[in-house]
Amino acid sequence: MARETGMDSMIDLSIGKKASQYEQMIQIAKLYYMEDMSQQQIADRVNMSRSNVSRILKSCKELGIVEIRIHEASLRSFEIKKKLINRFGIGSVVITPRVDDREASAENAGIAAARYVENVLTDNMSVGIGWGASVYKMVKAFTPTVLNNMQIIQLMGGTRIKEAYKDGVQLTLDFAEKTSGTPYILNAPLLVTTRQVRDLFIEEGGIKDQLEMTKKIDVALVTLGTNEPESNAMVRANFMTPEQSKELYDAGLYSHILGQHIDIRGKIGNTELNDRVVGININTFKKIPLKIGIVVGEQKVKAIVSALMGGFLDTLITDEPTAFAVEDYAAKHGLYKPF
Repeated sequence: MARETGMDSMIDLSIGKKASQYEQMIQIAKLYYMEDMSQQQIADRVNMSRSNVSRILKSCKELGIVEIRIHEASLRSFEIKKKLINRFGIGSVVITPRVDDREASAENAGIAAARYVENVLTDNMSVGIGWGASVYKMVKAFTPTVLNNMQIIQLMGGTRIKEAYKDGVQLTLDFAEKTSGTPYILNAPLLVTTRQVRDLFIEEGGIKDQLEMTKKIDVALVTLGTNEPESNAMVRANFMTPEQSKELYDAGLYSHILGQHIDIRGKIGNTELNDRVVGININTFKKIPLKIGIVVGEQKVKAIVSALMGGFLDTLITDEPTAFAVEDYAAKHGLYKPF
């Protein structure tokens, strides 16, 4: 039954489930909330009355098409955001509020990342996917949408991590499903036994073709790893021993990104482990126009500093405690990215 809403066309919310009206509602919501158009401007564009636009926007909230979130952020977080942007020359920093529960903080960062990525993606994009819990939380929170001609590309070989849903293979498949995109799986392990074996892998037809595709990626979604043995995901995935991880850490290679170990200034480490990684070339990765890093936890502070110093991230999404610790560490050690 239609609602009595006034002189203009009546809106039956049940009709919102029909494809044509549903698409119009999404269009109007995007114009209002994402393009900052006034209700009158929207009315003129879609040829309806302003009052009807207003009621459609209200219906969008009622149907869950639009969700309004108020992010409470401390004044200090705004100050830290500005400092990080100035210190490292990064394009954007998103900081979620402080919460006491570590898992809840990671979930919040995943949700914030999902909202950020939703506003970035458009038709005809190629998106590169890494691995890890933070990328998983972003994918899980991402609102399913229909985008045309999307390519979702696994950036690095598969891992042996027990939580298979955090592996790049499954994340690529899941994100492709949520964006109506085509998944491209890298059918190789992340780490092989020798550089010679790696060289053979990357010359294989399917793998070579996919690595060639990474040169045209528009957006990359990654997290960062620490080489602290007790927190190292590559140790948990049995790609290295705790002793190897400690050796890297003691040598100043505090972190890794896409399997590549880097020092605090973002330089690629001189370790044979880096020569055995099957995945996107690290210099190719740096050329991707938008590299989004989702990283939470004070154990990841040195990893974040390393990645920012090396120019491996364009957007950082983290929580308040981690952001504060990154700025404190960088300030104490005189670390900044020269321009």
